[in-house]
Amino acid sequence: MTMFFRRMAIVFLSILCLTLCCSCNTTPTSDPSTEDLLVPNNASDFDYDTFEKDGERVIRLIRYKGERTDVVIPDTIEGLPVRILLGVTAQNDNGYTGVVQGVFEDTAIESVYIPSSVSSLGLGTFAHCTKLEQVEFAKDCGITSLNTSDFEGCTALTRIDLSPLTKLKGTYYSFRDCTSLKEIIFPEGMTIIDEGSFLNCSALQSLYLPDSLEKIVKNAFEGCIGIESISIGKNLRLFEPNFSTVIFNSPALKHITFREGTESLDGYALVSITSPVSVEVPASVNVVSGNTFFNYSTMTITFAGDCPKMESEEWLGNVIVRYNPDMMGWDNCDWSAKTGTLTLDPIK
Repeated sequence: MTMFFRRMAIVFLSILCLTLCCSCNTTPTSDPSTEDLLVPNNASDFDYDTFEKDGERVIRLIRYKGERTDVVIPDTIEGLPVRILLGVTAQNDNGYTGVVQGVFEDTAIESVYIPSSVSSLGLGTFAHCTKLEQVEFAKDCGITSLNTSDFEGCTALTRIDLSPLTKLKGTYYSFRDCTSLKEIIFPEGMTIIDEGSFLNCSALQSLYLPDSLEKIVKNAFEGCIGIESISIGKNLRLFEPNFSTVIFNSPALKHITFREGTESLDGYALVSITSPVSVEVPASVNVVSGNTFFNYSTMTITFAGDCPKMESEEWLGNVIVRYNPDMMGWDNCDWSAKTGTLTLDPIK
């Protein structure tokens, strides 16, 4: 009997080990996505109404009244798509109806997930949500513009990823006074950053502007005193004489990169810089405007390619130009400084 039990024990242990090995080596056929794990808030957490938009009956959210601080906006309510985060509206003495309170304005929410069904945000949707730390937009979210003050005063927000908003066109004063915001990821396809979009976002440290971006409106980054580095896409044109109020007035600014594909540096691209900065210019640049590098400090500019055509050979400011002497045109470059100094420095 003893030998029998020993043999049975060996068989049992062998089966157990085989089972454990199979279990360890088995992987799920597919990992559930983040979206699959999200539990939408109940419809009862919102005041809402129905609305006819573009021939479709849709849901408009009016006001959040739930207790959850981690909010997942439902994509449907009563079988209808949630399209609009409208807010509370009221009529003034002139008969004009407008939003007087955003859907989540002044609430204690800490995170929010916005589904792809949403296409429109009303005025101040998340304004003054001082505990809001995380905002996630669904892939292919239908939002085309951010409204005035949508995230104004969200002082706990440190990062915003706008890349899912591939149709985004407007950001008018949307992130004003987000004083903890350090990182912004812009969507490729965005062509304009509107006035006051990131006004007084003093914690911003770096900017990577997409190749699609064509224009930055004045005051878009005014008060962003912590920006140290900026990477600029190939289509951005900087023409306005008052560009010191647009982007380059950060006293912390140290480095500017114009990315490959940029063909000309024109207008007032770097007017009124007050901090010592280094500028990287790609080989694709072939024309430089005379006023482009006017500044009030010392600027070091490194050209990667051939000597570009200078529309005015006289520069303004104190500039050190570094270049590769093996590239064409540098051996007979006759640039000079109208005011300040210009030093041509071949890269050894």
